[in-house]
Amino acid sequence: MREDIFEKIIESIAANTNVPREEITINSTFEELGLDSLDSLLVINNLEKAYDITLTNENALKIKTVQDAIDSLEKVITQSESYAKK
Repeated sequence: MREDIFEKIIESIAANTNVPREEITINSTFEELGLDSLDSLLVINNLEKAYDITLTNENALKIKTVQDAIDSLEKVITQSESYAKK
């Protein structure tokens, strides 16, 4: 799942910025990639739509790196899958 999330993050960042895909690593910060707060929220919004999930505003605002995004998305996806199975 983590690889899939990472790939979607790369796609979203590359589609919404001028950052080449090969420059985006799991350790990249959004600031290093040149994303301002609006760009970051756009990327997060695109990821929410891709996975049909919703992050709380509090969690979304804490995302500062690609790793943060993977961790947050994976947690919410796992929780929603667990909830759906009940």
